[in-house]
Amino acid sequence: MIRPFHRWKSLWLGLLVLIFLAWSWHRSIHHYDAVIWGDASGQRGISLNQHDSKIFFTWVSAKTPVWFEPGIHPSSTPITSNDKPLFPSLSSIRALRQQLPPSVHAICLPHWLLTSLFLAPWSALLVWRWRRLKRLTALQP
Repeated sequence: MIRPFHRWKSLWLGLLVLIFLAWSWHRSIHHYDAVIWGDASGQRGISLNQHDSKIFFTWVSAKTPVWFEPGIHPSSTPITSNDKPLFPSLSSIRALRQQLPPSVHAICLPHWLLTSLFLAPWSALLVWRWRRLKRLTALQP
C-alpha cells in the first residue's frame, strides 16, 4: 500500500519552503531589507537585500575603492509606494544591473523566478516519488 501523500516529509518540507518564499516575496513589496557585511579593512563587502519583488546579492573585491563598515549590519525600511510590479521583467533587472559601477559584482533575481526555480524540481521529485512507490507496490504480491 502506498503511503498517503499527506504523510510525506518531502511534501511538508517543500510547503514550508514555499511559505517562506511567499512571505519573503510579500515582505519585499512593503519593505527594503538588507544585510551588509564589511571586512576589517573596509575595502571588501557583501550585501544581500530585497525590495520591489527582487533579491540582490552584491559583492565588491578588495581592489575597489568602496568603503564598507566592518561587521554585519542588518536593516529594514518600510516602502511607502506600492506602484512597483509584482512580477518584474528580466529586462528591468538587466537595466538595473547596468546602473551599478563595473567594480560591483551583482546577482539579481525576481521572486517569481526564484519560486519557479524551487517549484520545478520539487514537483518533479514528488511526481517521481509517487510513480516509484506506485510501481513498487504493484510488484509486491
